[in-house]
Amino acid sequence: MRNALITLGLVFMLTDCSQVSSTVSPPINLNQSGHAIPAGAPGTPYIVQRGSHWATFLIYQDCCEPGLVVGPDKNIWQANYNDEAYRIAMTGSVKAFPYSPGSGASVNLTVGADGKFYWGWRGTPDNSIGVGTVRSSKIDVTLVSIPSGDAAFEGMTLGPDGNVWFLEGSHVGKITTGGILTEYTYPTDVYTAVGITGGSDGNVWFTYLDTSFAGHVAKVSTTGTITAYPISCQPYGITSAADGNLWAACASSIVRVTTAGAATTYPATGLAISSYYDGIARGPDGNPWFAGSSAGCPIAGEINTATHHITTHKTPLTCQPGFTQGNSLVAGPDGNIWMTEQDVSSNVYAAVYILNLLTVTPKSLTFTATGQTQSITATGTGNPTLTATSSNPAVATVAPGPTNTFIVTSVAAGTCKVIVADSIGNSFNVKVTVQ
Repeated sequence: MRNALITLGLVFMLTDCSQVSSTVSPPINLNQSGHAIPAGAPGTPYIVQRGSHWATFLIYQDCCEPGLVVGPDKNIWQANYNDEAYRIAMTGSVKAFPYSPGSGASVNLTVGADGKFYWGWRGTPDNSIGVGTVRSSKIDVTLVSIPSGDAAFEGMTLGPDGNVWFLEGSHVGKITTGGILTEYTYPTDVYTAVGITGGSDGNVWFTYLDTSFAGHVAKVSTTGTITAYPISCQPYGITSAADGNLWAACASSIVRVTTAGAATTYPATGLAISSYYDGIARGPDGNPWFAGSSAGCPIAGEINTATHHITTHKTPLTCQPGFTQGNSLVAGPDGNIWMTEQDVSSNVYAAVYILNLLTVTPKSLTFTATGQTQSITATGTGNPTLTATSSNPAVATVAPGPTNTFIVTSVAAGTCKVIVADSIGNSFNVKVTVQ
């Protein structure tokens, strides 16, 4: 079984003349320097790259398996082989939740239709599915034994039928919210299966290599009938995009598979794509995104399903010593792309690609008397609807002005903040001082 280190944190960035941020409420006090910050405790910014879409954070050390998922609480969670799971809030805080009972490792992770966590369990007892309910400081675990004694150690997903589906060594399995576990034997030529996802056709789809190491994408009906379709490369993860097709990641190519099984390969020349089952995911924009590297530099890549063009985005840790590849990737609840990286010292970093940039100028206002007015200019990617509110209207009020502007009026001596936000939670605080 492969090991990967994953988890994430908070989002922000700074430019020379304006501030760019992406957070989920409540707003975060952002660093004002815009310079590189030495690595610190989990959730502490490591590098904030000026004028780019990226923010990168040190999260944890030597902790994690694949299994990056957005939880029912709209935080990001990830599996851990150290008897616990990590919750990463949009504010940047990281909290460990031990398993109760423990003595096991979660090697993949997903959220069921019942809002509980499901994962492949390796420990004591082994060969089980863990079902977890989050409490204030721990995760209460119920273990459901796998009837065949097989182990679930690769992909896991919530299927279109409301059941959790997962990949074993010799079977694809499903478990209902009532704890009923069913296994379906792979075709005889399956050597190893990796990624799994729900399809737009109501079936579950997974990737595998056959015994001659040729690649396949397979469809599983809700009753367990498996139909395999050959593809031209060895696949890893798989996701379903907004265009209704399946998209699988191979070492240096992306494969589109229709729900009828027709496959088309798009070369990703010069790229090395992550081999983890959650290295490809549907992004907030509906396109497939993948983690990987280019010339030894970590990247996040996007496939435009209309043009089939692949766009890559190098992270702030690009070509830094010890950083080579993005590992796992997920669409965050803040509307951005969250990817994990690992250095040679087993430190785990979150690299967040901010799709919805919010730019506000100036970053502070000073009034010398009451009754004065000044304007704030604010723009967002895609021209979103923006709002502005005052934290204390007794000090200063704010009202809409001409296009992309807000008018701030001083009312009384004191300080407050004008909070500019879009509809998905990206926000920026302008400090206001009335003398």
